[in-house]
Amino acid sequence: TCDVKFVDHGGYTTVPAAHLRQLNVEFLKLPFQTIEVFLAHVKPSTSEIELDIASEILFHGDISICLLGQAEDGTPVVQAYYYNGDHVSIFSQDIINSCHQLAATERTM
Repeated sequence: TCDVKFVDHGGYTTVPAAHLRQLNVEFLKLPFQTIEVFLAHVKPSTSEIELDIASEILFHGDISICLLGQAEDGTPVVQAYYYNGDHVSIFSQDIINSCHQLAATERTM
C-alpha cells in the first residue's frame, strides 16, 4: 500500500500500490498550483466531517485569504474570510464546531 497526499485540497488516504499510475512527464514541467498553509484560528484535524465542513466552505464558497505571517517552520499562516451575502465572516474553529454540531443535530432527527 501507499500513503497519498492530496495536494489540491489536503488530506491523505492509503491506496493499493497497484492503483498507482506513472505521472506524464509533461506535468512535471508545470509550476505547482498549491502551497501548504496553516489556517489561523483553526485547529489541525483528522476528523473527516470537520475536513468536509472546511472544504465545503473554503472550496465552494466566496472566500478571501489574507497572509498573516509564517509559522516557525516557514509555513505561511493565513486567515480565511468567507462571504454570506453582504456579510463577511472570519473562518475559524468556532464556525467548524457550529456546523459540526448542526450536522450532528440533523442526524438525530
